Amino acid sequence: CIRDREYRERVAAIETNEQIIYLDGPIITQNLVTQAQGRQIMRDLHNTGKFCIGVIKDIRQSQQTLRWFSRALQQNEVFLIDTVGSLLRTRLQDWGSNHDMVSFLNDVADQYVRGIYKPGRKVFGFECPLNQLPRAIAMLFQDCNGVAGHEIPYILDKVDCDIRGKFRPDEAEQYLYGKLAEQYPGQTLDEMNERLMR
Repeated sequence: CIRDREYRERVAAIETNEQIIYLDGPIITQNLVTQAQGRQIMRDLHNTGKFCIGVIKDIRQSQQTLRWFSRALQQNEVFLIDTVGSLLRTRLQDWGSNHDMVSFLNDVADQYVRGIYKPGRKVFGFECPLNQLPRAIAMLFQDCNGVAGHEIPYILDKVDCDIRGKFRPDEAEQYLYGKLAEQYPGQTLDEMNERLMR
């Protein structure tokens, strides 16, 4: 769990001096909820009092009913789905037998809401503290990237662009293949992308 990207993102959110934080994806993830360390780090983030908004940029993999609701939205409309705690209770099995999970769902996850928002042409999902919902919607509206079909918050889009500019997947892939070749010379060709051999 500690090596997990979701976990490390929450640690970074806790450690930063910033009081308003956009997270790329949900604030409370099912993956972290199922792990004791994950629940603790999300409790710790919640207890900082920092204002977090999770932005779910791609809802294509979401539940089918959510996608139908997203198609029904008009520009600048918001649809609130449910509290994150309620959504997790429907997805998790045997959650009632785990006292720590029950406590987390009641004390933390029920304090957050998940919704969808259509600032322009494209819908994206979001999570935020229920008691900060008007503020979150105002921020999402105000920080809307003006690019049609890509209206996620500008700040989040800027960070994504910066990271994509610094990380070149082709270079990383070639580096990994080089390391594989050093360690396992006979097996590297089986693992390599065939296009690199052209």
